[in-house]
Amino acid sequence: MRALADNPPLMEMTIAEAGKLAQRCHREGRLREAVDLYREILEEDPDNDAAHTSLGCILLLSGEFEAGWREYEWRWVKFRQERPDFPQPRWDGGTLGGRPIFIHGEQGLGDNIQFIRYAPMVAAKGGPVVFGAPKGMRPLLSTVEGLSMVVEADEPIPPFSVHLPLLSLPRVLGTRLDTIPAHVPYLKADSGRASAWRERLSANRRPKVGICWQANPLFKEDHLRSVELGRFDPVLRVPGIDFYGLQVLHGREQMAGLDAGIPFTDIGPDLFSESDVLVEAAAAIEALDLVISVDTSICHLAGALGRPVWTALAFVPDWRWLLERDDSPWYPTMRLFRQDAPGDWDGVFRRIAECLRRWREEGE
Repeated sequence: MRALADNPPLMEMTIAEAGKLAQRCHREGRLREAVDLYREILEEDPDNDAAHTSLGCILLLSGEFEAGWREYEWRWVKFRQERPDFPQPRWDGGTLGGRPIFIHGEQGLGDNIQFIRYAPMVAAKGGPVVFGAPKGMRPLLSTVEGLSMVVEADEPIPPFSVHLPLLSLPRVLGTRLDTIPAHVPYLKADSGRASAWRERLSANRRPKVGICWQANPLFKEDHLRSVELGRFDPVLRVPGIDFYGLQVLHGREQMAGLDAGIPFTDIGPDLFSESDVLVEAAAAIEALDLVISVDTSICHLAGALGRPVWTALAFVPDWRWLLERDDSPWYPTMRLFRQDAPGDWDGVFRRIAECLRRWREEGE
């Protein structure tokens, strides 16, 4: 291995040590160094699935989609125990000619919401599309055009000829940065539930803003995306706005510390259902004027519904948010607020508060 500037000579490091150094470079935003490290690791160990997958994430984060999607396919080697095995061949993106295809969901709720947008493109290839959804997500995801059927985990799968994991669709369909399918809304809230939420919140004439501060703490990188509710304090102090807590499972205990003078209503208990995951949340979001959230399923849901949403991001965010931009090519109604330095959430929420104050004033 060759030496890289500012790093120990790689010939003095094991592959494991080089991998840890690459991870550190990634976290610190030294992405070119991380890419070089991963590529040198792969020269020594071409089948290193962790290096391939991590390299893919950095390339995607950098907008290098063609190479990034290809490397990202190694996630199914890295997480082989979670990989569904079927005797049918994987779909290559070609014409289906009437053959049914099974697209299996993967990873978290937000991933399924973000990439289910590809269903109409798959259906346009000429075959019925069956989607394998996480448990409880059928009612929400069934509103997407192009799906013939949605089955949930542990349910029988109807016969199919080819299959593909959900997050492999961008690769086989040749998605580039400038060809992201970004038509919204592609999810729909239940009209009856949405009407009920509009009626419920109609007594409040002021702007209605929903907030979400905690993602799934079981995710190993959650400490980089979730925040304590107290971080929202500058936002919650903006006058003339009614705030609504969208937090469902995690971090709800933090509401006990809220100042009693803040116009805040907790609607989280009314949004949770194991059989209708995020269905009630979608309806509530339709009744709000704006959602402000950390990187979790709520921001994906608001974006997929075509609702205004502001997302708070870490200095080096997940690959889907790209770099150095305050918009998202995946969600046209989303605005991104990034840390200026690692851990600088105070700066993020000060800027959000300033923008919220202007937003309220412009709406008056």
